[in-house]
Amino acid sequence: MNKKQEYIIRLASKKNQIKNKIYQFWYEVYYCEMGRNRKYVNFNKKILIDEFEPNSDCLYVEKNNTIIATSRIITNDMFLGYYYNFYALDFFSKDSYCVVTKYMVDQSNRNGNLGYILALATVEYCKKRGIKWIIIDCSPIRYDYFAKLGFEEHLGLTYSPEYGEVKIMKFDVFKDTQCPLNHPLMIKKYKQQFRF
Repeated sequence: MNKKQEYIIRLASKKNQIKNKIYQFWYEVYYCEMGRNRKYVNFNKKILIDEFEPNSDCLYVEKNNTIIATSRIITNDMFLGYYYNFYALDFFSKDSYCVVTKYMVDQSNRNGNLGYILALATVEYCKKRGIKWIIIDCSPIRYDYFAKLGFEEHLGLTYSPEYGEVKIMKFDVFKDTQCPLNHPLMIKKYKQQFRF
């Protein structure tokens, strides 16, 4: 009988050297696999890096010295102008929200529970910092996935110049404990895998 894979989720903060490996992972998934984000690609280094780097916090999973999953947390003080309006962040009180982007799992690990564990870790990370709302934008093929996790519609469908049609969704970190991402038994089950 095979032992179930245990993923360790770590924090790569602002100056951590692991960030370059994360930028390479984003290049592989967003640019090579999905054909997106050409604007932020550095073709010489084969990395994807945008205006929120290196100042974001990023949860990541590494396997055999390779990044296989990330979830980037951008706090409210980094949002000005376009992004503030795009996400309608004036709906939320100051210091009560973050925007999660670059939530991704590499292709060979998408059929297991890594995506769920990463989402659970993201919620726990925010909970520890007193952040009430997680805001995301997701492509049409991911609407149902995030709704099942407990995300609700914030703005509905909108158009992103970088990604095309997206839905802006929100998640209340401190809401109903029957929600899959707030359920105490799930948190207890996976918490030992969180290293942040």
